[in-house]
Amino acid sequence: MPPNAITEAVDEIEDIPELQILKGLDQRDGDSRWTVKIRLTPENINTQSSIPEETDWYVRIDESYPGGNIGIYPDKENGITQTHPHQTLNTSGNVDRPWRNGNICVDRYTNSIGRTGGFEEPFDAQERLRWYLLRAVRWLELASTGELRQDGEPYELPAFSQSANQPQLAYNETRSSFQTWSEQTETYGFAALSILNETPVRVVVDYLDVEGDSVYTPEWGDSVETDDVIPGVWLLLEEPPIKPPWEVPEDWGELDDLLSDVEENVFEVLGETREAYPHATFSYFLLGFPIPESIGSDNAYIHWQAIKIDDIPDTSGFSGLRDLTSNRVRLAQMSFKSESIRWLESDNWAQDQLLRRGKLDGRVRESNIMLIGAGALGSTVAENLLRDGCTNLTIVDGEKFEIGNLARHTLSLNALNQYKATAVANRLRDLSPHARIHDVTSRYPLSESDQEAVPDPDIILDCTGNDQVLYAFAQERWDSAKLVVSTALGPQGKRLYTYSTFTQSFNVQDFEAQINPWTLQDLSEHHPDDDLVPERVGCWHPASVITMNTIATWGGLVPNLIEESTGLAKGHSSFTVMEASRSQDSISVTRRDEPFPDSIQWKSEGEQILELPRVCLNDMIEYFERDAPDETGGILTGRYTDKSSGQIIRASDPPPDSIQTPTTFLRGTEKADEALKESRERYGLYYLGEWHTHPNTAPNLSHEDKEEMQSIADNESYECPHPFLIVIGGNKQTGFNIKPYIFHRNDSFEELTLIKEPRTGDLELNSSANSVKYRPGDSTHD
Repeated sequence: MPPNAITEAVDEIEDIPELQILKGLDQRDGDSRWTVKIRLTPENINTQSSIPEETDWYVRIDESYPGGNIGIYPDKENGITQTHPHQTLNTSGNVDRPWRNGNICVDRYTNSIGRTGGFEEPFDAQERLRWYLLRAVRWLELASTGELRQDGEPYELPAFSQSANQPQLAYNETRSSFQTWSEQTETYGFAALSILNETPVRVVVDYLDVEGDSVYTPEWGDSVETDDVIPGVWLLLEEPPIKPPWEVPEDWGELDDLLSDVEENVFEVLGETREAYPHATFSYFLLGFPIPESIGSDNAYIHWQAIKIDDIPDTSGFSGLRDLTSNRVRLAQMSFKSESIRWLESDNWAQDQLLRRGKLDGRVRESNIMLIGAGALGSTVAENLLRDGCTNLTIVDGEKFEIGNLARHTLSLNALNQYKATAVANRLRDLSPHARIHDVTSRYPLSESDQEAVPDPDIILDCTGNDQVLYAFAQERWDSAKLVVSTALGPQGKRLYTYSTFTQSFNVQDFEAQINPWTLQDLSEHHPDDDLVPERVGCWHPASVITMNTIATWGGLVPNLIEESTGLAKGHSSFTVMEASRSQDSISVTRRDEPFPDSIQWKSEGEQILELPRVCLNDMIEYFERDAPDETGGILTGRYTDKSSGQIIRASDPPPDSIQTPTTFLRGTEKADEALKESRERYGLYYLGEWHTHPNTAPNLSHEDKEEMQSIADNESYECPHPFLIVIGGNKQTGFNIKPYIFHRNDSFEELTLIKEPRTGDLELNSSANSVKYRPGDSTHD
């Protein structure tokens, strides 16, 4: 039984006046599609045309309807037999089927067929089939008046071949090469074809005249072999070999008749080319002709349509036949004239045609790009650059591909133990027939011999995330200005950092000035060791935790950021931060302008400033709620922005030996010195002060607080003559009150005054208490 959706759809077409159902739904053995036979009698048929007033059709419907395909094929007995525009090649087809092969295309064209049935294809079960058949009626009317092809619509060649098992021809023709052909006087000759990497594709690599001189040599990439070629014959026509209404010749006799009055004689071309190349074994005959981009516009490209042949006969194989050009022509005519033409699928693989679905700006595409670092991000960026039209790439990486790299890399198992640079280069060559890829299997900077072996780059792209590469840049001075782009991922891939500069000498200090504030934000949000895991059980080789979907997100953005950077003036730089945020329902990527956008800032009378990022406040609140009703606290570490102003980067939880009661907190010292030393030496974070809580009370200083902080200010081992103290009081229900203090080595302290208003609704200034009240959950925050 057919699905209900198909049954209901067929019921809906019964009231179409021009349609009669001749045979209801049927499913042939071994066929997954349902078929219904109909008769169409359009009202506005041109009776003087070859289209009968009534024609029978088979409608083929996928079982997944209203999804899937719908095909409309002519009946073999009472259907149209010619091929028209917007129709597949209408041959008789399989002898076991009652329909021909000429499926009419009614769903893609709107200018003409869309006058009936609406423009947008519906996917409603009751409407979709009806929509197709109303447009089929209109298709027949337009076919009868010769109006299926409308000016302004994309130009579409007729169907030459329906065989999927034959070789395919790839050629390379552009608007520029069209001009080259327009200036040529030679119209036929020898075509050199190449097999593309053990595929069925044959690529045209050269066109020569009968004297052996090159007429036009297309430009291809590394993957197209040009030394070992397959012989063919080319013939350039003035018009497409198409007969009305929109058909191609089926045999050589038809082709000869079609061309005999206005073009070269095909058999003379075959015979004379055989004479010029007596030792060649010809396998292909290429017919070239000009075509426009849209109907009604000027011709702009040469299309080459391939025909498979079994060589051209030569007089040497026939005893008593004189070795004359005329005899070769006669032999060609005798061999081919009665044969069917074996048309092959032929496509224009010019770069501008392959990039019609999207490409980068020409300034990027036409550049020589040196990509340093073929790891997770680098390999993904390289692939995106190539697919977006950048075909001249040099890949630099001195490491080999290991099994652990598989988790987030474009390479596969067959690349194991190969140099990443070489393996990525080989993969890129397989992705485009225009790719010209060099690989360098050593670390940057390049040796003198490596520099001589690769093209001089216009763009240098660093994807290593390794500052040593940037320091190497700083040691160089290039002969001409380069666009230098350095990309790196933050912890867990939350952010993508991109620094770009157009320069002859890399200013590493400018880079550090722009990246350092964001490094601090990363440190405030993540402990670096939290982002590392053992490579495998039994192997303590640290690997960072970033998933391939994250790499793919950033790898897709880098080419666009490079494109943005091409507008930089010489000596100028830009720094871009992209941040991914996840909610319950989605992932969004936004551009960030500044780190710590929701930080709170206070200052003292002496102009010392304290900055508290929201992420550190959240950590303190988390510890507060965890340990309540007991007091808790810890150490504040960060960076000094000047001699006495500080930016908090981390608020630690209490050491294990701390004393905590509902009214007392004495911060312990166990492992505190070691932690401070590591923080200072490894991350450049210094001791700034202390923090602790007063649950359910005001954040005022106790006598013990004053004594403890004063002793720290006076203790030179802390190297902190002006320690800060942040006290947090209150609770979650009433809100947390935050008040900071600064202590001085002269037995004095002062409360700090708020200077940067909170940006979000969960923070508010409590003027009377000179504190900030925090109500978690009142609004979203960074």
